[in-house]
Amino acid sequence: MKHGATGMGLPSKCPPSGFSRDARVLALLERIASDVEGLRDELRGVAALATLAQDARGTEETASLAAGSTPAQRAPTCELLTAADLCSLLKLDARTLRVLRHEGQVPEPIKLGRSLRWRRAEIEAWIAAQGEDTDARARAEERP
Repeated sequence: MKHGATGMGLPSKCPPSGFSRDARVLALLERIASDVEGLRDELRGVAALATLAQDARGTEETASLAAGSTPAQRAPTCELLTAADLCSLLKLDARTLRVLRHEGQVPEPIKLGRSLRWRRAEIEAWIAAQGEDTDARARAEERP
């Protein structure tokens, strides 16, 4: 018996057996390329977190060297809050936070992939500024 495209009982109209294997290999390569893109996106998020952590370590070392710095000043500045964490901290409903965010009334979040995170230090500074605004308005109302 001959070995070849038609030697195995295949009609001569069928493509060579290597053709279907090539199509399977191409489909597999496309799937691998898609998976690689997904991993690349995840790696970008991890790199962003690593940069934040490295910045925090540098900030912490600088703060610890500062004379008279308080423990709050030496704390890492890159603690990230989820929307749920922020809602809990501000005692807000998730829907209210979403409205405030779209109106630009809360600090802008960091986007990591599809996730949103807020820097705790920025939120704490924003909360303090809200209190200052309220105090300034109260003083202005007291004046004749």
